[in-house]
Amino acid sequence: MTEVARELGVSSPESLRGWYKQAKADRGEGRPGELTTAEREAGLLRSLSILGSLLVRLSRGG
Repeated sequence: MTEVARELGVSSPESLRGWYKQAKADRGEGRPGELTTAEREAGLLRSLSILGSLLVRLSRGG
């Protein structure tokens, strides 16, 4: 894994392992409970939406 990472110009083999693990999850081959990239992004967007709503409320004084 270290050699492949070096050949690809990736500084850390752990990064490459993470990308591989995420690709497997995205193909439906991950472990039970592992989120796909789309599921992770949807969760982040929900969180950002909630934070945005809270900021609007706070900026209006309440």
